[in-house]
Amino acid sequence: MTTMTRDGGDEAFSVNFRRGLNGAAGLEHPVTDDIAVQLRVSYNQNGAALTSSQMDTDIFWEFDYFEFSALTQIGNGLFHGLVGASMGVAWGCSISTRHPGYDETTDCMGSEAGDIGTLDFGLHAGIGTPEWNRMFVNVIYTEGLQNTVNPGVPGRNRSIRFLLGIYVN
Repeated sequence: MTTMTRDGGDEAFSVNFRRGLNGAAGLEHPVTDDIAVQLRVSYNQNGAALTSSQMDTDIFWEFDYFEFSALTQIGNGLFHGLVGASMGVAWGCSISTRHPGYDETTDCMGSEAGDIGTLDFGLHAGIGTPEWNRMFVNVIYTEGLQNTVNPGVPGRNRSIRFLLGIYVN
């Protein structure tokens, strides 16, 4: 939970970021003893709930997308580094606005105004553990490279993901 203010600093919004599900499947190919390449396809849920007590308004934004990522795994010790890039394709989006006497939900993907960009590109950095009893853990930070909310409203995807995985041969 965090607080952000508009550029003028006159209105404060309480922001509660959506904690969503993330499911992934991927392939890993060793290049050397210390380097491997990982290709992943994942389904991700992002979004936020914004509340303004000054305007008596609640806004809920939910954004779901598929992500195709390529990561390089570096190291083979107790932990290894992960760096890479991704392309996300929007699957669904909705924005709900609620204040006294008004309650509306808009499908961002289907709106003529084009509220949401359907493609997003990102960079990843994180750490992971080696396989232990066919299981592993990764913690990955993703920084979205472009504004997904149009026109001009700040809305880049940023996330921290905790992944528990199972190796299948």
